[in-house]
Amino acid sequence: MDNNYNMFFYATMCHVCKQFGEDVRLQRCAACRMIAYCSQQHQKQHWPQHKHLCKAIRDVLKDHKMKIRNVTSKEEWIKARMNFMLMVILKLTRRLDMYEEEMFKFPRVCLICHEENSQLLQDCHNCRAVSFCTKHKNSSIHKDMCYLLKLCLNLDILAMNVKRESLNFNCLQCVFDKKINDFRHMSDYIDTCINTWSCTLEKSDVLAADQSEHLTRPLTLLYGMQMLDYVPKYKSLVIHVIAASSVELATLEAWEVLLHLVPATVVSVKIIMIGPTVLEGIFALSDICSNCVLQEKKLLFECHSTLYVDYLNSPAFAKPDLVVGFNAGIHEHEIASFQETWAPSIGALAKQNYPLILSCYTQSEVELEIARINEILGTKTDCIYRGKNPFASLRPHRDWTENLFYHNNYIIIYRNLCP
Repeated sequence: MDNNYNMFFYATMCHVCKQFGEDVRLQRCAACRMIAYCSQQHQKQHWPQHKHLCKAIRDVLKDHKMKIRNVTSKEEWIKARMNFMLMVILKLTRRLDMYEEEMFKFPRVCLICHEENSQLLQDCHNCRAVSFCTKHKNSSIHKDMCYLLKLCLNLDILAMNVKRESLNFNCLQCVFDKKINDFRHMSDYIDTCINTWSCTLEKSDVLAADQSEHLTRPLTLLYGMQMLDYVPKYKSLVIHVIAASSVELATLEAWEVLLHLVPATVVSVKIIMIGPTVLEGIFALSDICSNCVLQEKKLLFECHSTLYVDYLNSPAFAKPDLVVGFNAGIHEHEIASFQETWAPSIGALAKQNYPLILSCYTQSEVELEIARINEILGTKTDCIYRGKNPFASLRPHRDWTENLFYHNNYIIIYRNLCP
């Protein structure tokens, strides 16, 4: 097997082959006790990737074991696990891979009391994402989340087994006789444009959630344009995607829906992705539908590996029609801290007259983003809309603080940031 198994981590299954159940005898790593395998062969296979993290975990536990364990409240437990993870990162002297972070966020402990004695634990047979001690095994607290957590697992396994760099849109139906306001929400769009009728209910949900994770970005942008009553003035439309990351680069093919749903007068859409983690490049999406080809429509991409304020001042700058940031996290670092990089970019945006669309994971993040923008600008800037995004992704993600979260779940729309 290749390293696709490192795409995600579940404490209740073999990390390499993802087998689980009563017939699978899992053995935890004897050194760190945080990861399990169904055989010595799979443990040896993963050892070259695990050994440095394993040593860092052991070193931290030697000195801080009692501070990490024996906490029961959710808030205390999350804080202890976060501190544990940060101490391990310092020992390791590198950032954790996503699956390694999940080892700290989702260990095999009781969902209710965080009991970690494996002899007292039973795993949920349906979702495989949580465990319960004997005292709490009949708790109803997990009932409403179980199906969604199972959906998470099915989507993780799908992503691991299907080798692809981006979504295959063979099942996406092209629609040129509709606009974004013809669809009420993401499910409505998928029911109309993606063929899921032959699937079972569970497979249909998996397909819809998988497709929505890619479609949510362009559809969120189109929804923002609708709320702004924005009508493109020219044959070309230029969009700036700020705080762009590998997530945006993995969903490029989905942006073709812009060609389907923008006014027919628009024949060219250029998406300029700006963010310090994206790879530099300029290219066109060649694999577009036959209708787009017939109408000579074009979808162009530029990627600039820099902060937005630096892009604004660079020779490569192209004036946008709209600016959008997906789950940008403007509020995450305090102003004047060395990690805070947004203030110059927000200040530069405020001097322009561009509509700005921002998405967030939660309602509380919406308020934090707005407050931080106001703090940076030193004035109250009114948005025309803030609230639930009907075109949020349907793909749930596990989280240790909110239990589940969705990309672009909420949206903030500014006509501009000008004082």
